[in-house]
Amino acid sequence: MYEVYDCPIISKINDNTFKEKLKNYALETKCCEYQGKGCSHPEIQSDDSLHKNFKEISESLYLLYKTYLNRDFEYSGILSWSMYTPKNQNTQAKMHNHIDVHFATHLTSLMYITPTDLGTDFGSFKIKPEINKWYVWDSRIYHMPEKGLSKEDRIIIASSVVIK
Repeated sequence: MYEVYDCPIISKINDNTFKEKLKNYALETKCCEYQGKGCSHPEIQSDDSLHKNFKEISESLYLLYKTYLNRDFEYSGILSWSMYTPKNQNTQAKMHNHIDVHFATHLTSLMYITPTDLGTDFGSFKIKPEINKWYVWDSRIYHMPEKGLSKEDRIIIASSVVIK
């Protein structure tokens, strides 16, 4: 259903400064033009250009997909974003996927930046979250943040890509 990969690039930089930058990026950028006006994204989700603003995330994603595909590749499209759930707030959970039409290779990936007990719920199973690991799956698969109260700040980064 999903595969897990260690991430040496993010592991090296995942400190309080990096976490604060990701949190601020999510707070300062809008997920879409409808944010705060009925959009379906979580309340604190960044725009979809995270990889353009964080060189290490861009490099990490490329390495991830090259490893996953076991070959060099080119993107047809790439989106990446951060989500932030403050301590003592509930996650905003809505079942969704990241694809409207069928592409030959459309992948979703997720990384937990902060330790959390709240993983990702696929309906019949859940990811038990570990920090600094990429979780990758086919973008057609429905999923949502696990429902619950975040005991600490919860920060994740995610991506949706189409491969040529």
